[in-house]
Amino acid sequence: AVYYGGEPTMEENLDDLIEIAGEAALMGYKQFLFTGRTYEELINICDVDELYQLFDYIKVGPYLDTCNTRVLNIPYFFGSINQSLLRTNGEDGYEIFYGVDRATNEVFGRMILE
Repeated sequence: AVYYGGEPTMEENLDDLIEIAGEAALMGYKQFLFTGRTYEELINICDVDELYQLFDYIKVGPYLDTCNTRVLNIPYFFGSINQSLLRTNGEDGYEIFYGVDRATNEVFGRMILE
């Protein structure tokens, strides 16, 4: 199941997001959350431990024109290099699975979901 569009983690959407994701998790679906929020913003608005348990992947970071991958000529799946993909590890947290090293503009990880 993929959750995106608007902002799924807005306060008025958050309870429904958690409920629907919980039901999908019980059915065994892999889950992918797209959010324009940074990781720091997420930890201030919701229980990220709950997100780690529900979602397999979380795309974090807003689109920024100043970081546009086409303008910077960087082959990257997302639209701007400040965005990254976290792979969650249940209760153990997350790892940055796919992103851009901002110091070198090198892409690391892979955009192949398991």
